[in-house]
Amino acid sequence: MKVSQSQLDSGTLPLLSDQGDREEVDVGVHGSAGGKEAGTGSPVTAPRTPSGSATVSPSERIVAAARQGDSTMLRTYLTSFSPEETLDKDKCNALHLLAKAGLLEPILPLLSECPIWREALSHRNTDQNTPLHMCNFNLISLKLISAARSDALQVSNKDGNILLHMSVLANTLSVSDRIIDVGGLEQLDIKNKVSVTSQHTRSLPFLGPLILATIKMLQSDISKFIVIYLFILMSFAAAFMSLSYDHDHFGTFERAILTLFYAGLGDFKDPLDNALENDLH
Repeated sequence: MKVSQSQLDSGTLPLLSDQGDREEVDVGVHGSAGGKEAGTGSPVTAPRTPSGSATVSPSERIVAAARQGDSTMLRTYLTSFSPEETLDKDKCNALHLLAKAGLLEPILPLLSECPIWREALSHRNTDQNTPLHMCNFNLISLKLISAARSDALQVSNKDGNILLHMSVLANTLSVSDRIIDVGGLEQLDIKNKVSVTSQHTRSLPFLGPLILATIKMLQSDISKFIVIYLFILMSFAAAFMSLSYDHDHFGTFERAILTLFYAGLGDFKDPLDNALENDLH
């Protein structure tokens, strides 16, 4: 079966599936995402859906092609649809869905051929997350970081976190290092909405995220921030004192409060070192 432009426009392209049956499609369509021909017009094969054909969204077609590892159909879809044509109700484009499914890697070779899709790596959904924000940082390909533009790495989400914040919070050192290599050292100084940089979080990989998450959870009204923060300091200090009685991590209740105070504020390295080195008795 030949795939015409009218089929692309009407949304009747066959959806790739796990079925083994395949049918011929014509990749020589005139793509709406840039006005270029996607191929030479010679027939190629693509898996047939169980029902033969179905009306499905462009995003579903792209995700299905990536799941199958069908680079030919991926190229056809990416050159036939713009990112805007794949948006869902949450303003997620096809790359958001691929990231969520852990399927961004199959499209990496095509990003250089489809500049608008490379730019779509920095598009934000209703939660202000880019496709890169939605990746599983324990499984993310370093090639994906290298393929992204440096400005895409510095797009912040609704919490003010850039990609480096999130990779550090996930404790993925190799990903964080690659982000710094691609995006530059200036990323280390970018603060999120609670004035914490990725460098501060990286200094205390377990304590920093814990404090940050608790503050974000409770900081619904800025007028209550001081009271909430003091309560957090005392509560966490007491908890850490009781949990570390056989270690010399904090020493005294005052030292524990001081440690948590600087961990929450961010600029704490030198004062924290002093707090840990000096006895506050």
